[in-house]
Amino acid sequence: MRLLHQKCLSFQQGKSDKVYEIELCEVNTQQYVVNFRYGRRGHRLRDGTRTKAPVELDKGQAAFDKLVQEKIRKGYVETTEYLETDYATLLGREATPEEVVSEEPVADEVVSVDEVVPPSLQTPPSEENADVSERVVHPGRGASSREEAVLQWLDFYLTAQPGERGKWSLSSVIRRAGQLRIADATPKLCRLLQSRFRVQYDVAWALSRCGGEQAIEALRRLASMPLKTSLARVAYAGLSHLLQAQPVAFDEWTVQRNQQLPSTLRELVNNGDLEGGVQCAHQLLEEEETTPSVFVLFLTAGKELRGALCRSMKQYKLQGHSMQCLREIYDAAWLLGDVDSIACLFGLFDTKDDIPYSTRGVKTFRKHLWKQLAREREEHDGERVVLSMLSMATDEAFQDAAGGSLSRLVTETSMSSLWQACSQEDVLMLWTDAQSELVRKMAYERLEAVGFLKQSPDAYSYQHLQCMLSSIYDAPRELGFSMAKERAGDASIMGIIATSPDENAQEFVSDWLLENVKSLKELPDRQIMKFVRSQALLGAFMLHKSAKVRALGDVFFGVAVLGPTKERSLCRMLIGALLARSSGKKGAEIACIEMMVKHFSRTLRVLSLELVLALLQHKHLHKQILGMKMLEGRVPSSITDEVWIHAAGLQEEEALEVFLRLLRQWSDSSIAERQELLVKIAHTSTHTAIKLEVRKLLQRALSSPHQHAHFAANLIMHITS
Repeated sequence: MRLLHQKCLSFQQGKSDKVYEIELCEVNTQQYVVNFRYGRRGHRLRDGTRTKAPVELDKGQAAFDKLVQEKIRKGYVETTEYLETDYATLLGREATPEEVVSEEPVADEVVSVDEVVPPSLQTPPSEENADVSERVVHPGRGASSREEAVLQWLDFYLTAQPGERGKWSLSSVIRRAGQLRIADATPKLCRLLQSRFRVQYDVAWALSRCGGEQAIEALRRLASMPLKTSLARVAYAGLSHLLQAQPVAFDEWTVQRNQQLPSTLRELVNNGDLEGGVQCAHQLLEEEETTPSVFVLFLTAGKELRGALCRSMKQYKLQGHSMQCLREIYDAAWLLGDVDSIACLFGLFDTKDDIPYSTRGVKTFRKHLWKQLAREREEHDGERVVLSMLSMATDEAFQDAAGGSLSRLVTETSMSSLWQACSQEDVLMLWTDAQSELVRKMAYERLEAVGFLKQSPDAYSYQHLQCMLSSIYDAPRELGFSMAKERAGDASIMGIIATSPDENAQEFVSDWLLENVKSLKELPDRQIMKFVRSQALLGAFMLHKSAKVRALGDVFFGVAVLGPTKERSLCRMLIGALLARSSGKKGAEIACIEMMVKHFSRTLRVLSLELVLALLQHKHLHKQILGMKMLEGRVPSSITDEVWIHAAGLQEEEALEVFLRLLRQWSDSSIAERQELLVKIAHTSTHTAIKLEVRKLLQRALSSPHQHAHFAANLIMHITS
């Protein structure tokens, strides 16, 4: 493409300050087009064309002259002074949505090798009014690839002389280097970090994606800054991503990062308390000073807590500082590859009514969201984000006019490209897990079209069967069960069937274990290990109605080597199954509890007090006793008041013995601080032994040097012996 003529016009009146660029170009031999660009001064200009198809020179010249005259009649005047500049660079800071600026460069802006330079950036044909003190340069013009073009632009900014300027702002070039993950850009970015202070945030953002030892060292220095600065937070996210490939360094960084959390929140995270962690995060978001802790929480938390936090934002009223925190979390989610968090926040940003921006700012912000999603789908793993969005969506959201993101996703063109990019496993997960019936129907039609649902049982992998059998919907579960039954006897297949919530599947596993007790007894230890890998199958052994099968399960436990994490998970699963059973053979439940106490006594003592309380409140005595045994060995001060009160009301003799042992372990400080609790225990319990033990504890408080001990004498009077 060759530029023949150009005009740059401007219009200034009141608050209006606009520019209009017109150019006549030769695209092929004897083929010409008239293009134009327009918009507010200082902003990115919009493109258009006056000729829908190439025309002859005389027609092109006529169209060019006509458009120029039309604009002059409307008040435009010819100028050569306008230069398109990134608005954020003009301000010397990071632009906000209200200022109508896209933070991301257009995908092909930096990398197009053969593009024609717009008129505003070329030396005009007439040099009379040109500013000779400023020289426009165009690095990257002859580059053979996008990456090479970006590197040439970085070299230009590192060596630019006074008076030299480039078409693209330094901020846009740096961001593009990060988007393309150009490892060779890291040394250049580190040099810019030391010399260009106005773009430090952009450099840190790009280093997090380009990687390398130099990037890690640079980000470590930035992370030492106060967490209230956005520069420190982007460095935190970068280190959390880059250090994952270095286990030792990552563990050290994790400890350092977790120290930035408030002690209360850190304890909730360590205990895996999702609800408590989310509530604490909401409280921190209320104050601007504590908001950065929520960002660190996202980096620290596991997948479940991250998802719960992002989902809870739908009901949370956003403010300016909390919105900024969520935008930083969204950016970190892209960096860490957390597709569920990305999908959840994308839907939130695209549909939430109370985003604290102006109407124009919201519109521009959402336009940027879609632009980023399109680029990620093209260059990285954005398709998985779309899958997650579809999986979370409800039918009501598709019908809601405000659900613009879903309406745009489910168009014929986008879904067609999505199916081509997705694997069969991805589509299968949509069919088995998606909340929307519309999405499940589309996924089913796709699976049927490619013949996935008509395969023989042996053609399905373990992952396929697991996905279908664990579904909450009947159709995929029934298909998975029918295929798995054909391969019964395989230890992995039986473990998968045991995880299904389907009653027919549970009954099938129970019958199969009973029928194959003899053959299972003769298995060598190596084969037994395959069966005990499945927690659900172990649970089926322990809760089986047949004593023979339970005895075999006890033998299997003797062979099994489970780590602490698997033991906790298995115990939680078994306790959940016990709590869910209100009827059935008590003998099987009691035998299961005995095996749990026999094999996992230490693990039971570290499970959450919520499980203990649920067991204590159950109507079955054997489950109440299990709750008391889970308390044994714990520090009395770590047990909540509610658990103490419920435990004091139990009537079983075995529970009484455990309770008395716990009371005798109270320290003087605990007695002094929790005297009112002791009185409540004495009034709740009907056991004389408990009342006497409480009286002894309060009498100890009389001689204790701790504060409030003198109240014990008055409290003792309220306790009947």
